[in-house]
Amino acid sequence: MVLEKLNYQEALQYLYSLIPTGDWKFPGDIGLKRMALLLNVAGDPHKKYPIIHVAGTSGKGSTCAILASLLVEGGYKTGLHVSPHIVSLKERMQVNGELMSDDEFVALVEWAKPIVKRVSTMEYGSVSYFEAVLALTFEHFRREKADIAVVETGLGGTYDGTNVVDSLVSVITPIGFDHMHILGNALREIAGNKAGIIKKSNRIVVSARQREEAWEVIKAVAREKNVPLAREGVDFFVDKVHVDEHGTLFDFRYKDHEYKNLELKLLGQHQAHNAGLALTALFNLPSENFNFSEDSIRKGLKDAYIPGRLEVVQHDGRVFILDGAHNEDKMNALSQSLKVIWEGEKFECIYACKKDKDIKTILSILSPFCKRIIATEFVKISDTGKNLAMETEEIQKVFEEVGYKGEIVTADNPAEALSKVKSKVVLVTGSLFLVSEIRELLFSFSENNH
Repeated sequence: MVLEKLNYQEALQYLYSLIPTGDWKFPGDIGLKRMALLLNVAGDPHKKYPIIHVAGTSGKGSTCAILASLLVEGGYKTGLHVSPHIVSLKERMQVNGELMSDDEFVALVEWAKPIVKRVSTMEYGSVSYFEAVLALTFEHFRREKADIAVVETGLGGTYDGTNVVDSLVSVITPIGFDHMHILGNALREIAGNKAGIIKKSNRIVVSARQREEAWEVIKAVAREKNVPLAREGVDFFVDKVHVDEHGTLFDFRYKDHEYKNLELKLLGQHQAHNAGLALTALFNLPSENFNFSEDSIRKGLKDAYIPGRLEVVQHDGRVFILDGAHNEDKMNALSQSLKVIWEGEKFECIYACKKDKDIKTILSILSPFCKRIIATEFVKISDTGKNLAMETEEIQKVFEEVGYKGEIVTADNPAEALSKVKSKVVLVTGSLFLVSEIRELLFSFSENNH
């Protein structure tokens, strides 16, 4: 009997069927063991190429995108895993910045199905959506004969599904307060979880500037694993940062590497510091395998792109500023960029966020930039099988609590929010889920009617 081949939508639906129902709990150690078992049964595709592993609270996705762009421009076939995706699931498993074809995706899912079924009957329980997608990602990189992969953690570090890798370099972006219900309420706990990606296999750990409490934890873990550290402001330096509507310029120094007027198309002072992390990681790859010219570095930085991070989109006579800022540090970075690039301007703002999040500080940072607010709820289901959107009434209440005096209207969903827009320039922020849905509406693209 010949089994009929899946089509693209059926392959997607199979993966969606692995999203848990009922009360979801972070799988912790069991999830990590299950991920390792899944990959072992699959032939350990993640062990076929070196990996740069990136954790942190803010800037992970951008740092990964910059790293991948630098590697590709240097002539190396590069896998890039990011999480979450903005529009297409295939964004989580890019090679050289390209998304695979539908046929390749279907072939990968058909390869994975029997493996997932087998592992789900074994000692650690049912394979989740995130774990299956990660297995597809590592296998895709293997099939494409990647020279190297850049892997962003999903959540935390120690027990994140990506932490099965023995990475060549670990990168830790700024650590702050987010996902406290899983990672802990104290900065030391959160930093300990992020520092869980540090491995004895690391040539180096590259760290952003950190709050002192977080830095002490990173330093202790690196010392315990006998891994050297490179820290911004101590070992490498990002200086003379200039941001305007065209991009970001900066100088960079690390050991004998010194560059003036490096240029990013990515907007924001924080992106210069993300680029500093990426460059330092790059210069710690083994020189017998990886070499980069100044031209390739300049072009790699200039070509780096990631959607939904201070992304400016023109549509139907309006300008949309899309930024998924969803914690205090990210909102501070956004506010800094708004001050510099759109000096003195106030915006109509479409805002949505996850429920069970303390948004008072976040909205106190955002509200001075708003002249009209459209509070809405994203409709996407997360990897945990839940719609996690905060109710619009709660958002409105917190805006009022922080002293916002302008007009606030509500919309049941992002499509309705767009229909209520009045201004020529619109800021969309609060969640990558919201940015994803607004982006789909602006570009008339949806994975589910692919």
